[in-house]
Amino acid sequence: VLAYTFELTGIINVRDNGFILYTRRMVLENLPPFSCEDYKTMQENFAKACIAESREDAYQQFGLETMLQRLGESPFGYEFILPFQEEGLRYKQINVLWGDQSHETICLVRADVTETLAAERQAKLSLEKALASAEEASRAKSDFLSTMSHDIRTPINGIRGMVDICRYYIGNPKKQEECLDKILLSSTFLMELVNDVLDMNKLESGQIKLCLLYTSPSPRDGATS
Repeated sequence: VLAYTFELTGIINVRDNGFILYTRRMVLENLPPFSCEDYKTMQENFAKACIAESREDAYQQFGLETMLQRLGESPFGYEFILPFQEEGLRYKQINVLWGDQSHETICLVRADVTETLAAERQAKLSLEKALASAEEASRAKSDFLSTMSHDIRTPINGIRGMVDICRYYIGNPKKQEECLDKILLSSTFLMELVNDVLDMNKLESGQIKLCLLYTSPSPRDGATS
């Protein structure tokens, strides 16, 4: 199972710096492993396989002293990711853990995580775009409601003013009719504003559009103060 999941597995002997390397092909085809008497040589080879900008960091990460120190801080193991140049840029995750209970060996397991990182970056980008869209929509809604609240006050104040004037001219039918016409005009404008608010609510919730309908009184009903 390990061979299908990871591409390289290495064992470092802490006592004599010996190193044994298993590749996926070696395990699947039951081939003998590669062995090296001095792990420092493999440390240099691992660093050279990385892209030029990361070789110094890679050399440090693959150092035996570094791994012993980090395993002392994280006894259950740790991992790091480095960019390698293998038929293009590939990202490899290296897991480092103790190879035995007596801590005489260190196990290195390398896996290719290029596609995983690409998928994570794409998911992060999609989330960032969705967040930006949501923030933009929230700002637009706030601006709309701020403007709408001001616009709604204007016809309401007009209606209340006309009602006061109409009461003042209670014995003047002509003046009252003028006031009622202005009240009707303001109320129609107010109704349009309210319908705009309902339309926005429909767009956000996907519900059926709700409209407020206004029916003007028929001439025979007459207008009363």
